[in-house]
Amino acid sequence: MTVHIPCTIATLLLIGGPLTLRAQHLYGEGATFAEGPARHEVAGDLTFIDVDPACEIIIHIGVDRKGKVVSAEAEKGTGSCTDTTVLGKAFRSVRARVFNAEPKAPAIQKGRVHWSYHQPGSDMMDDVAVPDIVEEVSKVYECAKVEKAPEFPGGAANLDRYISKFLQYPEDAKAAKKEGTVLLSFIVEKDGKLSTFTLEKGVEASLNQEAMRVMLRMPNWNPGLQNGRQVRTRCELPITFRIQ
Repeated sequence: MTVHIPCTIATLLLIGGPLTLRAQHLYGEGATFAEGPARHEVAGDLTFIDVDPACEIIIHIGVDRKGKVVSAEAEKGTGSCTDTTVLGKAFRSVRARVFNAEPKAPAIQKGRVHWSYHQPGSDMMDDVAVPDIVEEVSKVYECAKVEKAPEFPGGAANLDRYISKFLQYPEDAKAAKKEGTVLLSFIVEKDGKLSTFTLEKGVEASLNQEAMRVMLRMPNWNPGLQNGRQVRTRCELPITFRIQ
């Protein structure tokens, strides 16, 4: 299993009126299960929720053998979403998700869903600029073009070792001889925390899920620097699965 980190551009969004962010659920590949067989979503609409300011939430779910979500609660001590309306919509949406049936799973299989909230694409924005202070807060830089790119603690060699240590080849994918590269994008925030995880290119459900699981548990990175200041930076991480 190999990994390298190219970076892609993230566009500065100029929005007319109040700054409004939209939430996008990392559906399917965003749900991870620590024990039992791999699960993937088979039903559930992509959910958008208006959020201001941006925030994150980690929801622990219980899924029965038929694939129905039977419980959902926020992880204590983490996440930054406090708006009760946003939380209510998030919980209603996650409870509406349906996973593949798995008769060999525990009666209630425990999982974890990470929701992150990001700005809309250019087709959702107005052509009116907001004040410079909002631009500075909102701007996401291309990691290859900042003065100092974000870095995993200890550098690329440590990142390789980290992934080699924690990445596990899903047994179902190995048995089916599934191989390929999962491409994930993410934002390194000014304080080094990782957010806005997105599956850019998938291979197969269990491989996608495993790559996302390892990504979600990563420690904080060293943030990117521009003009001597820490900035929000978007990067991509390809994780390649190869059967030896």
